[in-house]
Amino acid sequence: TIGEVFGSNGSVTVTGENSAWNNTYSLLVDSLGTGTLTIADGGMVTNAVGFIGEIVGSNGIVIVTGGTSVWNNNVSLYVENGLLTIADGGRVAADHGSGIVYLGTFSSSSGTLNIGAAAGETAAAAGTLDAAAIAFGDGRTR
Repeated sequence: TIGEVFGSNGSVTVTGENSAWNNTYSLLVDSLGTGTLTIADGGMVTNAVGFIGEIVGSNGIVIVTGGTSVWNNNVSLYVENGLLTIADGGRVAADHGSGIVYLGTFSSSSGTLNIGAAAGETAAAAGTLDAAAIAFGDGRTR
């Protein structure tokens, strides 16, 4: 977990070809604090289930950028209270393309998915979201 304890601030960067972070279990980017995960320039992160901003009031940020950068969620991915940006050829996968990305599943959730740049930011080339579906919940989603 990155940013697990209330009030904490955690950051992990996986960058460069052959750089990898492999998790057998779930990866939480911000549970009670603030968490940031950056995967860039050929880095790879693999885990079972991915969570961004698990708890209301949390603020998780994940950025996947660069042509061979990959975040593999071997089961599914939840974007609850935070931001997922996939840009410049980066790739995010849920169950090797057959899984579901859940966006704002709870009414109190606020999840954002950017493919390319966010509104108001400098333009960026798109990345790829490899999933069977995006399931929009009751939360505020963009």
